[in-house]
Amino acid sequence: MEERDIASIMKVISLSKSSATRAMAVERSTLNVRVGNTLGRRRKDMRRPKKKHYACQHGRRRIKALKRQVKKLAQKFLAHNVQAEAPDAVLIYRSELDMIKNLTMEYPSLETGGKFYGFFTENGWPVIALVVGPGPGATHEYTRFVPDKEAEGAIAQMLVASGASHVGSFHSHHILGLNAPSGIDVGVMQDVFDDATPPKRGFLCGIATIEDGVPVLNLYYFNKVGERVQYHALPIRVCEMKSPMRAGLEAIVREGGAL
Repeated sequence: MEERDIASIMKVISLSKSSATRAMAVERSTLNVRVGNTLGRRRKDMRRPKKKHYACQHGRRRIKALKRQVKKLAQKFLAHNVQAEAPDAVLIYRSELDMIKNLTMEYPSLETGGKFYGFFTENGWPVIALVVGPGPGATHEYTRFVPDKEAEGAIAQMLVASGASHVGSFHSHHILGLNAPSGIDVGVMQDVFDDATPPKRGFLCGIATIEDGVPVLNLYYFNKVGERVQYHALPIRVCEMKSPMRAGLEAIVREGGAL
């Protein structure tokens, strides 16, 4: 992986370079020992694959393990709701909620946005395990934004290949005073469901606003009934910890490993 690729991914998945460095200080030291021990054993095995291939496989295994860890934590958190037939709320990690708020305040009078990656629990609750930002090359305007397709696509391909799902997206209405999906937003969601193969079970649409100088997030769950989409607001349940998926990805990238 080239340095510019690593820089692009860190811009998309991190709150900031400095905060990511501080947050990962302890986790990096732990991962260094684990990765070092693993590579040491592999070097003694003459049948090991090429180094580049091994690094790629190692990164994928790490991400799959992270997904299992995130899912286990979410199921434990939602254990008292396992009989629910429809989503009653959205579970989001504190690190990802902070990511959305920071991105919104970074563009206080312009639209920005990003994508949600995670999964649906067995009882249908959406879990936001990672927020991917707009990317360094995104275009921001008063009522629209265009994400950096190259940076966004690089991490999306890696996440989906590792088993994570694209469960939704968000954009900001900043100071427009509209905290619900607009007519245009509903039309976009209709296209998402019409074009989805296989059909989507549901999709989240987040609307971030700035109210009295404070960023506020509202989440709406879209699904398709007949030929038309419908949506309703969902309460947000916050898991007060850093997403294991974010922590693991930051560690892998800072180690210089292939994603």
